[in-house]
Amino acid sequence: MPHIKANAEDQGLAERAYLALIASDADDDATKGLFFERITIENWTTFPKAQRRAFVAEQRRNNPADGRALIESVWKSEPAPVRAALLDALMVGLGPDDQPFLESLSADRADSIKQIAAQLLTRIAERAQRGTRLTEAAQCFQRAGSFLAKIGLGSASTVTFKLPADGLKWQEAEALRERLFGGLQLTALARAVGVSPEALIAALPPSEHRVLMLLMDAAAAEGDDDTVLRIIGARLCGGDALHGYALMSLAAKARQPLAAQVAERVLASPAWQKAIQDLADATTPAAQKDDGRLVLMAALMPRATMPAFIATLTPLSPATARAAKDFADLVLALPT
Repeated sequence: MPHIKANAEDQGLAERAYLALIASDADDDATKGLFFERITIENWTTFPKAQRRAFVAEQRRNNPADGRALIESVWKSEPAPVRAALLDALMVGLGPDDQPFLESLSADRADSIKQIAAQLLTRIAERAQRGTRLTEAAQCFQRAGSFLAKIGLGSASTVTFKLPADGLKWQEAEALRERLFGGLQLTALARAVGVSPEALIAALPPSEHRVLMLLMDAAAAEGDDDTVLRIIGARLCGGDALHGYALMSLAAKARQPLAAQVAERVLASPAWQKAIQDLADATTPAAQKDDGRLVLMAALMPRATMPAFIATLTPLSPATARAAKDFADLVLALPT
């Protein structure tokens, strides 16, 4: 139930009926929207708040003004929890045109609404200064090597990253990362640096995992699942080692599997081959145990790549590969 309820965008009639069936008597929200196959402009107010938030966010992706108008049309009649959910949808397509509405909420009766509105206004102000911040963030990436590389004709591998954090304490360096990269879009940053998004991701060393997560969070906030997967694929295809904690944080951001071509490159990457070899060469039961890399990678694999994924597990003992292989077999057993 928690997993189904959390994925409001993916709930169909059967999922909503199931949630209503098991809901407590006090959970009136779960019984809404059961008369309609799908959410539309005509019936969106009858659905649970999570689906209403997702619907407004989708409208905002196509036309921010239309999405905001939906919120304003029901604002005075909704309780604070619903208004908070709808207000959160303004993060998608947020811009200066939203400022008058947000400023009007300074007198709202709910403190939670005032806080969300203030956060969104702060984000608008930050975006107004994004040109300067984007330039400063881009300066962390340097082109090195030959003359051709410096003028943009050399290999993308010549790009390096260095945060100007010399002499800063850990907390100060983290605050600097947040200030420079929080809310920045990957494509805009790559364009400012003058490299491809994949080259930019490859330039980030493992120690700068926080920067990678900030770029993913910015894409996720805009509902840009393609960019989230692009970042995951670029990170998994690059580098010589794959760590369980890093893979877990990446996989947790993915709302769908990798594209088949990207997944094939990941399986052929030195990092994945080394992960398999390390587990195959382990000599103790504790060292042979999957630390999460196998099952998390299985979760990122699309159906078309599952047979190839299973083939990479061949060197491993049945105990080591069991959980990942069971999941892969389940995916292959499901109807297409």
